[in-house]
Amino acid sequence: SATHPSPYAPINTVVSRPLKKMYANSLGHITFDGGNQKSFTFKVNTGTENAFRAPFFLAAGSQNITIKNCIISGEGANPSLATLLPLSAYDATQQRFDYQSNNQVAGTFSTGILVRNNPPMESKNLTNTWGLDTLVNSNNVISDNEISNFGYGIVAIGNGILFNTGAQRFQRYYNTNNIYNNNKIYNVARAGIFLGFEENSEVRHNRIYNVSNASKDAAGIIAGGEASGTRYGYNNIGLNISANEISNIISASTAYGIKVEQFQVAIGSSSFPDVEESMRISSNSIWDVIADNATANRIGVLVRSSRDLSKTNAMEQLLTPRANNYNVRNSKIVNNTIVIPG
Repeated sequence: SATHPSPYAPINTVVSRPLKKMYANSLGHITFDGGNQKSFTFKVNTGTENAFRAPFFLAAGSQNITIKNCIISGEGANPSLATLLPLSAYDATQQRFDYQSNNQVAGTFSTGILVRNNPPMESKNLTNTWGLDTLVNSNNVISDNEISNFGYGIVAIGNGILFNTGAQRFQRYYNTNNIYNNNKIYNVARAGIFLGFEENSEVRHNRIYNVSNASKDAAGIIAGGEASGTRYGYNNIGLNISANEISNIISASTAYGIKVEQFQVAIGSSSFPDVEESMRISSNSIWDVIADNATANRIGVLVRSSRDLSKTNAMEQLLTPRANNYNVRNSKIVNNTIVIPG
């Protein structure tokens, strides 16, 4: 491989394969802290309302990174409010998962902070050329930020399910032990916070308001779901969603305070989640969940498995699970205050 021309570059010699693997496994310990006055401001203007953008992108293997006390906003006359999230599908012929990019032909999304993990594969030939370890995004802290004018405030997406060649079995590679607390998120198009393939993370003490969507559902917090066609949706394990204040959620489809949807990923004889979900949704305050037309639904807190999208009747789809043998287990919805206007 080519060397960097600058003699001052951190690495300006050909790096051997073992060293590439070592350098790729950063322990992080990086902090962006604007202080009590929120002195760090990040503004993004792409010039088009349909462009992918994420001022902060914590990519594969990000760990021990803190983003706090920052002001993060979309700017311009037409800020990007796109909301189409990337999904994955299993290719049985190649025995691998294929992941959609952040920019797709069908559309894209924007978010103030993106925490997204993908396996270490070359984009062209989809192989792990350098034998890099498959890491998870863990122990990151996103707190006390002010985020506005995006499709989502925060999006966190883990790898999902991968085949462990050493153990010769499929297993979870979820984002783990991350903290999304004390953020102020407003004027977004789909949700304040979205989580998919996340485990033992907490979403607490966030203030989320002014979420509005004229064509899709909208929510203060969305965890899981999103399946489309042959592509898998998301699920989560062990989330603590507590003490959030959520208001003024507006949708012409369905408006939720908090939406939790568990998509069961089944591959051969394996299915995931392969442990109890153990969600806790407690002490949240939700008000002004608003339907933008007479046929729209309003729901304070929803916890369910994914529905059968082949059903065309709305009520039949609502009542028919995608997987008849799968239920959300050992989860608690307690002490929430929900006020839905008449």
